[in-house]
Amino acid sequence: MMPMMPMMAPPKQKTAIPLLAGALLVVAGIIWMIEAISTILTAISIDFLGNIFGFSGLLGGIGDFFAGIIAVVGIIGLILALIVLLGGVSALQRKRAGLAMIGAIFGLFAFGPFFIASILSLVALILLAVSHHEFD
Repeated sequence: MMPMMPMMAPPKQKTAIPLLAGALLVVAGIIWMIEAISTILTAISIDFLGNIFGFSGLLGGIGDFFAGIIAVVGIIGLILALIVLLGGVSALQRKRAGLAMIGAIFGLFAFGPFFIASILSLVALILLAVSHHEFD
């Protein structure tokens, strides 16, 4: 009688779903990065124009206050956009599924033109949830 050989599991099927999710996250991250940079430039121009035209002392420096808030929002957006980009790259590499999911979740908070980055991140999040088993 022949000894029984252990059953080998079939190799994992690799689909293009993680690649599509990664591409969507990279595009969402780039859109959000452009938006964050434009927000920072807006804050700089508000401060610059306020100093040129003498608005910096207007209402006790409230223009400087708002320029500072806008700059902080832009910097936070830039940091979160980088996390979305890192998540997209990890999805393209099929590595670090957790980072890809975190990038997709952070991408939901992007508010850009017509919420395009948020919609792309939502689609990527769904695709990542479906294909999380394909990651190493």
